Amino acid sequence: MHYILRPAERRAIRVLLWAILFSFVPLLAVTLTTVFNTTTGVIAGALLALPIMPFAYFYAIFRHRLGGLELRANRIISVYLFIFLAATIISFITPLLLAWVDFPGSSTTIAVSVAVLTVIFAVSGFRRFERFVEERVLGIPLPPEGLMHSYAREITGSLNLTRLNQVLSETILPSMLIRQSCLLFLDKEGSWSRILSIGVQDNRKVQRSQIPALLEQTSKYLPIHSENGTESALDWVRLIIPLDIEGEIIGLWLFGRRDPEDFYSQRDIAFLQTLANQTSVAVSNISLATDLRSLYMANVKRQEDEKEHIARELHDDVLNELAVLSMKMSGNVSSEFQKDYQKLTDHIRGTVQDLRPPMLNHGLHTAFEELGQTLNKRTNHGTEIEVTIPPSPHRFDERVEAHLFRIVQQACENAIRHADAQTIFVSGTIESEAIQLEVIDNGAGFNFEAGLDLAGLLAEKHYGIASMMERAELLGAELKIDSGPGSGTTVAVHWTPG
Repeated sequence: MHYILRPAERRAIRVLLWAILFSFVPLLAVTLTTVFNTTTGVIAGALLALPIMPFAYFYAIFRHRLGGLELRANRIISVYLFIFLAATIISFITPLLLAWVDFPGSSTTIAVSVAVLTVIFAVSGFRRFERFVEERVLGIPLPPEGLMHSYAREITGSLNLTRLNQVLSETILPSMLIRQSCLLFLDKEGSWSRILSIGVQDNRKVQRSQIPALLEQTSKYLPIHSENGTESALDWVRLIIPLDIEGEIIGLWLFGRRDPEDFYSQRDIAFLQTLANQTSVAVSNISLATDLRSLYMANVKRQEDEKEHIARELHDDVLNELAVLSMKMSGNVSSEFQKDYQKLTDHIRGTVQDLRPPMLNHGLHTAFEELGQTLNKRTNHGTEIEVTIPPSPHRFDERVEAHLFRIVQQACENAIRHADAQTIFVSGTIESEAIQLEVIDNGAGFNFEAGLDLAGLLAEKHYGIASMMERAELLGAELKIDSGPGSGTTVAVHWTPG
């Protein structure tokens, strides 16, 4: 009847029809040949084809999603397949042992041995087999008992909305066989935004005008319904879970199609509400982190602007005034004064260089060349800085160039001040598609844990590395640091426009 009345499900049901055919054909063929004295063993072998039918049925359930046709049976599927596998192995091994082993009481010995081995196999191997079936056959990334712990671990370690979406769409929702979901968030301005949408067609996505109706139906299962045989944009919604912080609703989590029968029990609703509570905290933290990051970016920009302003004042006013003063006193100053004057002007020029490298106005390549020359002049303990970056005509936003320059400058400063490096290599490429820069030194190195976040770096007093990571994060660049005691340090930064 499904095949006739539901054209959309015919492809899946066709799998079942073929399975029925292949399940019974061997048995029918063997039965028809009994007139030729077919042995009972052959007939028993033909019976092994019968499990093809329920296996194909389970395959159709979970691969073709025949909602409304079947029961939820994850564990039953695993048990069934395990028993089928064990029975198949036993049916082949036992006759072979009976044929090869011949001594008094051999049948009993073989039967007991096979039974013991079966029990050991079941005790030691069923859990692994069940997990394999859930992951590979049913498409469940994580077992239900570990879902909550895994989710809490993932979201507490990340303040990134993209990562939250990835965890929900690739791990949490597939593990619960949820195929349709939409996560709505209420921002500070009172506007609803969609931060997650899975399996929902564009013409059926929730509109702002529909939010009040959704708020009235939270935390209860919504059965399939339609009026006058027509479907509305919200007919896909089976469950609505509110997201709230201290009693204030900050979002809505909508759930739709769920394999196999689109049903959400009270236990499922309670579990999803717990997930929603954790998600509320995660979304709130992500929103707060985004605001702080924006404030930090604005603060960094102000600092760079102030540095540039001070550098311009020192260069255009102070140095010019000192030059005029020097000309006025050229005939009436001692050699000692002239030496001190030169030392002062060199110091001011070095300060200007640190505040805002003038060569950045001519591009990153020129700025890095000047950085190498300046550091080589300034170092007084034999450190050699070698810059091998091919010339490039490409220019980028001032903020991008300033941050990338500061990252390389900080890496060089760290190698000189803390690692006692004798040689520092600055290399890379500056192309319109991407910028790849690398700073390698042969210094003392240090123990560096790649997983350290900003708080961990500050706690370990890696202030220079923290500054580099902050600038890389502001740019959306990838920063990698590789170091170890006695093996030097490599700092690599990769940035692509986007």
